[in-house]
Formats: sequence, structure tokens, C-alpha cells
Amino acid sequence: MSSAESPHAWPGDTLTRVPYWVYQDDANYRAELRRIFEGPVWSYVCLESDVERPGDFRTTFVGEMPVIVVRAEDGTICAFENRCAHRGALIALDDRGKARSFQCIYHAWTYDLRGNLTGIAFEKGSNGRGGMPASFCKEEHGPRKLRTTTLHGLVFASLSPEAPTIAEYLGQEILGRIERVLHRPVRVLGRFVQVLPNNWKLYVENVKDTYHASLLHAFFGTFRITRLTQGGGIIVSPDGGHHASYTIDRADDRVSTAYRDQGIRSEPSSCSRSRTAWPSARSCPRARTRWSCTGRTSASPTTRPRCIAGGSSSSISWALPAMSRWRTAAWAASCSAEPPPRATSSPW
Repeated sequence: MSSAESPHAWPGDTLTRVPYWVYQDDANYRAELRRIFEGPVWSYVCLESDVERPGDFRTTFVGEMPVIVVRAEDGTICAFENRCAHRGALIALDDRGKARSFQCIYHAWTYDLRGNLTGIAFEKGSNGRGGMPASFCKEEHGPRKLRTTTLHGLVFASLSPEAPTIAEYLGQEILGRIERVLHRPVRVLGRFVQVLPNNWKLYVENVKDTYHASLLHAFFGTFRITRLTQGGGIIVSPDGGHHASYTIDRADDRVSTAYRDQGIRSEPSSCSRSRTAWPSARSCPRARTRWSCTGRTSASPTTRPRCIAGGSSSSISWALPAMSRWRTAAWAASCSAEPPPRATSSPW
């Protein structure tokens, strides 16, 4: 079979067309796992704030390998394969938690916070029968361990002893932009986990794709967070492994109708913004919030918001129906729990 007919042939002398086999071929995928995820690279595994205190742990993946990241007693961050050395069962089943040690639920083999095997159920057998041989050495058995490093609150792990320092690995251009964003500790307000059943490269390419951002994610364009008509761009490291995207505001974009002119939904031609004070000024003189529309819709919600606090409170949020396209900020005031009136619209 000629190279042109080969299922692994690259389509011509170009990098703008990627053949499907790159995402589908199993041999290629296994090579990527070995050369990339098990190679001299650093993989992001969690935030430092996720493992803030000794015993705090998170579970994640590096490639296909399940991993436990945990803060040890001396404050160091450790990472090891989340597979029992006995039969390969998961050691930790939860996404996060706090532990003094880890015990596999299958056969109760126990590991310390560094991934060392410390205990085996009935190691000496029972009633003179069974047990491990006298030559068995716990230090020679245990899950694979990963190197760890931190950068501005981010935790990275690597299986390879040949991985360079994280600064060398990322390069100065990418490192400088991480420093600019993560210049103070990160606090997690909540999490949303979504499983994407696809080849790992598709999502890597997706986060580098600034073309789709303001077209698919309408709020980027609606609130002018990032738009193709603004300044900025994307920086890719020389080896193609790392990138950073950025947006620069432009005065002319603030009045641009480029998205609307093309009928793109992130810039509707008819929208409204409303402001209301609720409950009444008499019962809650300081309570104010702003309703904002995120798409074409009527001037007020079809269903009233409901108060999710009972009675008076110093911090109350109003919950909207799940499918509502209206949003409101939480507000703090001494307030009764009466539902608010409908918002009165005003021109955008």
C-alpha cells in the first residue's frame, strides 16, 4: 500500500488538516500515553488549596492513571497511583476528603500519606495457616509515586525523573502570564465536574480555539469579556505544548455591532436591563439588585423568584427557576422573606 493510501498518511504538506486516525488509532493513543503522560512532562493535578492541611487529599488522573494527591504530615505534597499494589483496586474512592492513612476496601491493605505500604490484613495468616512469606518486604511493594511541584497555587505531578523544573517546562512567556493571573491565593467557591468521552487532544485543542469562544459561549460576547473584534491573541510556546490567550479592550469595540450585524446570538438586537428594589423600601431600605437579560426574552421573568431564606437574614439570595434566563446577584441586608415584585424594564 502506498503512503497516499495508508490509513496513517498525513493529508498533504499541511498542518491545517488533521486526519481522523490521529484521534482514533489505538497504537497512536498508547504511544501518546507513554511518551506524554508518562514522559518528562508536568501534568496539572489540583490546587494547593485543595490539600491545604495534612491529610487533605484529592483524586484525579494523569492520562489514564488514577492518582491520589495528598498533603503529608510534614506539609509536603505527595502523589501516587490510586491503585492497590495487591490486586489493582482503587485505594481512595472519593473525589476529595481527609485521611490519616488509606486502606483499600478490597483486601484492607493500608498505605500512609506518602503511598508506602504499611499494613496487610492477616499478614501472618490465621490459626497457623496462610499469610505472606517471611521474605515479603513491604518497602518493595506499593503504588507508583509521582514527583510534585507547585506554581502560584497550582500543583503539578510527573512520573518522569527527567522532567525539567516547572519554570523551564512552561517557558518565560507562559510563566509570566500565569504569574499575572495567579498573583494571590485561589479560593474555590464551588465545583462542576463533567466527563467528556473523547480523545484527550480534542479538549486540548478546544481550549486553544479562541475562534469559538464568543460564538458558542454567548455571555463572552454579550458582556464583552472576549470578542473577536477586540485586541489580544494567543501565545503558543515554541514546542507547541503550552499556550496562553488574552484579550485587550478596544474603545471602538464598545460601540461595535459586528456580532449583531452577522446575526450572532451573543449580541441580540432587542434586550432589556431592569433595576428594582425589593422587598419594599419600607421593609428593606438597603436591598437592591439588578436583573439582566442574557438573550431575547420578555421584559420580566415568567415566574417570580423565590426567597431561599426563612425570615430575616443578613445575607439572602433569591433563587430563580432552573430554566430561567434571568440572573441576580446575592444581596446583603436586613430583609423580610417576602417574594420580590416583578422587575420593571428599562431600555438597554
